[in-house]
Amino acid sequence: LKDFLIYGLPETTGTFIFQTNNTEEFESQLSVTIQIKFRKCYIGEYIDNKETGCKVCEDTKYSFDPTGNCIPCKDSYFSACINGKYTELKQGLWREHNLTDLIESCPNSDFCEGGYNNFTCILGHLGALCYNCDEYGETTKSEKYFQASESICISCNEVKWTYIIIAGWFIFNLLVLY
Repeated sequence: LKDFLIYGLPETTGTFIFQTNNTEEFESQLSVTIQIKFRKCYIGEYIDNKETGCKVCEDTKYSFDPTGNCIPCKDSYFSACINGKYTELKQGLWREHNLTDLIESCPNSDFCEGGYNNFTCILGHLGALCYNCDEYGETTKSEKYFQASESICISCNEVKWTYIIIAGWFIFNLLVLY
């Protein structure tokens, strides 16, 4: 068989029977049964009912739900859509994870850096709208941050050095004056 293609609806199973005709060479008919399971559509694909298969979304569209249609990328939210599944969020916007198009505008746009990743907050910030400080070092796995003011997170390491410098300056001045 040349250029033989088999199409089927995603997540279904098809049974194919190949048989030979009775000929002088073969006294009986030969038969082969093949069962094929068609895969499901993945994120970035949609079910093409015309060709009964999965198709990748165009680069200007995306799909987080393979059972739905491809959605045009909104220029106001995304700076890029690649392969139908990678959406690059613009700076100043936030989303809970990278497979959602529920997007919020950050009150302080400098804290939400955008991008492809799940966590689109700048270093030291996390949580909804990047409003919280990473007090336990969750994003860096080591460095911890504290809330210096209503919206500013500062590294605890920076504060330690600041206190060391101030204490050193104070001790130096005490020694020089006395």
